[in-house]
Amino acid sequence: MTRWDTVKDLFGQALELPPGRRDAFIDGVTDGDSKLRAEVFRMVAVFQPANRFFSQFCQHLGSAAAASWTFLPDEVLAGRFRILRFLASGGMGEVYAAHDPELGVDIAIKVLRPGLASRPGMLDQFRMEIRLARTVNSPYVCRVYDVDRHRTREGGEVSFFSMELLAGEDLRARIRRDGPISPRQARPFIRQMAEGLSAAHKEGVLHRDFKSGNVMICPSESEGPRAVITDFGLARLAHGEWQLSEDAATPAYVAPEQLERGEQGAATDVYAFGIVIYEMVTGALPFTGDTALEVARKRLHEAPTPPRRHRADLAGRWETVILRCLERDPAKRYQDPRHVARALGCYDENTLTRRKLWLAAASALPLGAVAWWNWRAKPVDGPSLAVLPFEVDNTELSYLADGIGDRLTDALTQIPGLRVVARAAAARFRDGARKPADAGRELRVRYLLAGSVKGNPHGLRVSTGIVEASTGFQVWSGTEEISADQAEGVSARLSRAVVHSLHVDAQPAQISALDKRLTGNPEAYQLYLLGRHYAQEHTADALKESIAVLQRAVGLDPKFAAAYAALGYSYYDLARRNGADWGTPFKQSVQAVERALALDPNLADAYLVVACNKFHFEWDWNGAEQNFQRAIRLNPGLAAAYHSYGNLLSDLGRHADGLRQIDRAIELDPLNPAIQVTRGTVLSYGGRVDDALEQYQSVVREHPGYENVYIPLAEAFERKGLLSDAIAACTRGAALTKRASFTMSTLARLYGLSGRISEAEALLSELQERYRSGDAVAGEIAFAYPGLNDKDHTLEWLELAYFAHDQWVEVLKVAPELEFLQADSRYQSLLRRLKL
Repeated sequence: MTRWDTVKDLFGQALELPPGRRDAFIDGVTDGDSKLRAEVFRMVAVFQPANRFFSQFCQHLGSAAAASWTFLPDEVLAGRFRILRFLASGGMGEVYAAHDPELGVDIAIKVLRPGLASRPGMLDQFRMEIRLARTVNSPYVCRVYDVDRHRTREGGEVSFFSMELLAGEDLRARIRRDGPISPRQARPFIRQMAEGLSAAHKEGVLHRDFKSGNVMICPSESEGPRAVITDFGLARLAHGEWQLSEDAATPAYVAPEQLERGEQGAATDVYAFGIVIYEMVTGALPFTGDTALEVARKRLHEAPTPPRRHRADLAGRWETVILRCLERDPAKRYQDPRHVARALGCYDENTLTRRKLWLAAASALPLGAVAWWNWRAKPVDGPSLAVLPFEVDNTELSYLADGIGDRLTDALTQIPGLRVVARAAAARFRDGARKPADAGRELRVRYLLAGSVKGNPHGLRVSTGIVEASTGFQVWSGTEEISADQAEGVSARLSRAVVHSLHVDAQPAQISALDKRLTGNPEAYQLYLLGRHYAQEHTADALKESIAVLQRAVGLDPKFAAAYAALGYSYYDLARRNGADWGTPFKQSVQAVERALALDPNLADAYLVVACNKFHFEWDWNGAEQNFQRAIRLNPGLAAAYHSYGNLLSDLGRHADGLRQIDRAIELDPLNPAIQVTRGTVLSYGGRVDDALEQYQSVVREHPGYENVYIPLAEAFERKGLLSDAIAACTRGAALTKRASFTMSTLARLYGLSGRISEAEALLSELQERYRSGDAVAGEIAFAYPGLNDKDHTLEWLELAYFAHDQWVEVLKVAPELEFLQADSRYQSLLRRLKL
C-alpha cells in the first residue's frame, strides 16, 4: 500500500466517526508517525462536505492523485447513491464507498472504464452476468447487486454496478506488505476461498479471473479474518474471450488451456487457486518474466518453479498439492476447490478455540493400562449414543481424528442393546456450537461421546469422555498417549470402555470382535479414511476422487477388505449418477465387492453394496433382499441398509414392511432429510397420502433448501387433487435443481392434468430433445404422458426405459401415476418381465 493510499484510507475512516472521536482515532492509528498524523489531520480540517470538493485537500497535500477521480464525496449517483469516499482504481474502473438511503446501508460502487461501458450491449451483458453471480450464496463471495447508469456534471454518461462494501485489504496487498503467510495462518483463508469458489461452481458460475488481488481479507467477529472473493464472473466481460496482451493485468494466474484455446471451466479456476496458494506461502509466483507474453510462454512450455525453491521449510505435502493444481492437463488437477483445501488439512481449523469441550480434563494415565474411571452411570434400558467428531489442534491430524471416531461408530453399531446414531447425523455437530442438551435432543440420544486428538504424528494424546446429554453429567473420561501408527487400535480400546461404562449387556464374543483391525498398513488406513470422506459428498467429481484414493489404498494393501468394500460403494454411487453410462462403474463395483467378500465374508458394508447393485442394476429383487438382510444381521446399526431395504420393499408393494425399515433408519440417522423424504414416499405409495404430506412439509420446514423434497411433495398434492399446490411445489423444485429433467417430467404431467395442454406438450418436446442429447432418460418422458391420458406413448417410453435399464421402472408396480394402465396387457407384460 502506497503512502497516499494509507493517508486516503485513514482519512475516509476518520470521516465516518463523529467529530469528537476523530482526534483520538487518528492518534491511535498513526502510531507515532507524526508526518502521517499531520497529513491526515490536514485533510480532515480542510474537508467541508457541504461546499468543498475532494480536490481541495488534495491540493493541500500537493498530490495529483485525485485529479482523475470521476466522483467526489457527497455527489449522488443515479439520484440514489451518495458517494462517501474513493477506495481504489483498477483495470475495470474506480471503486467508491457510497450510502444507499433506500436500504439504509453503505455499499461499494464500481464505476466502469468508459471503454468498457461504451461497447454495444455491454450493460445488458453485465446485467446477465450479475444475475448469474447473484445466485451464489456464500459468506466468502462478495455480493453484487445491480448495474445502472449516471449522467455526470459534464453531460457525459458512466455505467456502474453496486456491490457489498467490504472492509479490509486485498490478499495481494497483504502479501506484498507482510511477505509469505505461514501454512497454519493460510489454512483458514484457503478453506474460505475454496468454499466460495465451490459454491459458485455449483451454480454454474466461473470466476475466470481469480487472483490474490480479487480476494479481500475482512475482519470478522465470528471466525477471525475472513477471505471474500470479489469480481465473480465479471472478467469475461472485462476482457472478452481471453486474449493475452503485454499490458494484461492477470496473465500470471491464467491456465494454459485459456491461453492456448480459450477453454474455461472449473479446472481453470482451480489452476488460479493453486497459484494464489503458491503466492500465499512463498510470496512469489511459479512463473516470472519481464513481460506478460514471456510469463505465458513459460507457462505453456516450462514446469512451474517448485514452491520449496522459495520456501525450503514448506512441507512436501503442500508442494505436491500445489503442483497438482498447476498441472497443464486440466483433467489431472483437482476438480473441486474443496478437495484442494481438504488435501491441505484446511477444514476444522481452530476448532479448539471455537468449541467448548464436553468432557472434563482427562488424566494422563494410558488407555493401554486399562486406566478408566468415573464409571458412575447407572444401568439403563437401551442406552443410546452419538460419537461426535473429534477435535484436533493440528489439522494435519484431521483424517486421523475422523478415522478414530468413524471406526468407533462402526464398531459400536454392532453391539446389540446399544443404539448408535449414524456418522452423518453426528457430523452435523462438528463445530460444537450447540449445547449438549440440544445435541442430545436433536440426535435423540441419551449420551454423547466427545474427544480430541492433540500433538503430531510421532506423539499423540487422545482424550475422550462421555456425558449425559440432558444433564451434562460426565459419565466417563480417559486419555491415551500413542503414535499415528497405533491409531487404529485406539478405536477398539475406546469401544470396550464405552460398552463397560454404559453397562451394555454384550457377549464376550461381541466384545472380542471390537479388537478387529482393518489393515496393518497405516498409510493405507489413512487413504481409506480420505476415500470415505470424499464419498460422503455424493457428487460425480468427489466420487472420482474417492475412487482414486481408495485404489491407492488397496494398492498398498491388496488384502484390505474394507477398502475394497468402500471402493465398491463409490463405484456404485457413481453408476447411479451416470445415467445411461452406468454399465462400466457398475461392473467395477461388482468386482470390488467380490474381492472384499473373498477377503472377509462377514463384511456388512460389502453386502450392502451387493444388495444395492442387485436392486438398482440387476433387478434381482430376491437377491437384493437377502443381501440387505445379511448386511443388517452383520451390522444392526447400518442406517443406509435399512433405508435402501425399505425402499425396495415399498417398490415391491410391501409398504408396511418397508415403513418399518425406514423408521429404523430414521432412528439411527434422525437428521437425514433423504430418509425422511423416502418415508413420505412409502406412506404415499401405501395410500396414506395425508400422512405423506405431513412428512414432506416437515422436511420443508426443517430443510427448506433440500431440493429433493419438492417433487415428492408435488406428487402428494397431485394425488389429493390439489393441482395448483402441486404445480407450485414442482416449480420450486425445478428452480432449485435448475430445471433438472425429472422435475420437468412432473411439471409436464401436472400441466396436462390441469388442462394446460400446450404447456405440457412444450415440456414434452423439451424432454425428448434432452433425451436425444443424452440429458434425460426414457422413464422421465414415460411419467409425463399420463398427464395427457396417453396410454400408447406412456407404454412406448416405458419399453424404452426397460431396455435401457432405466431405474424409473423400479416403481412400475406401485406408482399411482400408472394406475390408468392396469388393464392394459402391454403393462402387465412389462410387470411379468420385471418379475414384479
